[in-house]
Amino acid sequence: MIRSLILAGGLAAATLAATAAPSFSTPAGPKWRTRTDAGVGSAGTQAVLTDSLPGDSKTPWVLAGSWQQTATARPKPVIFSSTIDERTKRWDWKRRFLPVPKTADSASILALQQTRGGTAVAVGNSRRGNDVDAAIWTSPDRKTWHLFHPSDKRVPGLQNLTAVTATQHGFVAVGSDGDRPLVLRGTRGGLRRLTVPGSKDFRGFRSVSSN
Repeated sequence: MIRSLILAGGLAAATLAATAAPSFSTPAGPKWRTRTDAGVGSAGTQAVLTDSLPGDSKTPWVLAGSWQQTATARPKPVIFSSTIDERTKRWDWKRRFLPVPKTADSASILALQQTRGGTAVAVGNSRRGNDVDAAIWTSPDRKTWHLFHPSDKRVPGLQNLTAVTATQHGFVAVGSDGDRPLVLRGTRGGLRRLTVPGSKDFRGFRSVSSN
């Protein structure tokens, strides 16, 4: 059974329920190949891909999501990255776990975006027990990732980021804070929450875009 499927440019990637080893199609055709040679899957592992960033021979392609070593383990935020050899069409996928906030015991990535300045941004959530906080990671090169938010102090309630878009000076991430909208603007100067009108029927954002 396929747990998740991501399409980006000429790449299609899926995680399989049996092994959670990502399987990839080649840009030249519909043939699929399971990649387990980079330590990306093993029996009992649970992984789900949620978003991607296309790349090329110099800029790594990125697949993001969550990873559980066993069905009962706490999920970790995970990135698979690889460049593609334009001549041989071969991939070299590497798995990287992103840092989890000190105040959390698990975290997940739900969306990816690249800013106009070239910084990759991943958004999602971090958890400790029943407390859920919004989480943001950034990377200057798609290889080295840093925790951009939150701070060491957890915020009471249920905060979750589900989408992110690039802006002229950084990014805007959206999600929910309980039954209220959550909109965060990130720049070099830090993170700022924007005031957005809510409604009694608000159920969270599904997407965000900018001009």
